Amino acid sequence: MRLGYLALALIAFRLCWGVLGNRYARFSAWWPAPSRLRDYLVALRSPDTPVSAGHSPLGGLATWVLLVLVSIQAATGLFADDEILYTGPYAGALSGGWSDWLNDLHHSHFDWLLAAVVLHVLAITAYRVLKGHRLVRAMVTGRAPVAPQAEAHTPPLWRILLAIVIAVGALWLLLQLAPEPSLDDYFY
Repeated sequence: MRLGYLALALIAFRLCWGVLGNRYARFSAWWPAPSRLRDYLVALRSPDTPVSAGHSPLGGLATWVLLVLVSIQAATGLFADDEILYTGPYAGALSGGWSDWLNDLHHSHFDWLLAAVVLHVLAITAYRVLKGHRLVRAMVTGRAPVAPQAEAHTPPLWRILLAIVIAVGALWLLLQLAPEPSLDDYFY
């Protein structure tokens, strides 16, 4: 349950950072336009594929897919009820049919998310082995080993703090707005 809340906070942060972040972190910089994606896939066949300063079009597509899949998993978890140990804070807000459907989606969707994560790790490994690109370091530090003129500026601290405050505030508000559980949730 806490990991689901953490996932929601991280999604909220990433959405804020897609607007407030440096130029390579913004959504506009890595939207996978079909023409950019096609050109990149052609260039990928070349042995000397250049390192992108931000997300490559394929990396941008993978990031969008993972963002959407994690969002679905976290959002459906808010409505999930395993009838044993965990009841999401919004489980009682919907009728039984909708709640059951979202609960089933939460459990079956996890396989799609797991498959996407495995594919993502395999792609990062392939980039390292076949192309020599160190993508993990760039993902962690936010800096790719590219020409100095392409380096992104470090955003001001206030933008980082604002994104964190918005993300934490959004999660807090979401949990505060959850309906109170009925006594039926406690006693059978």
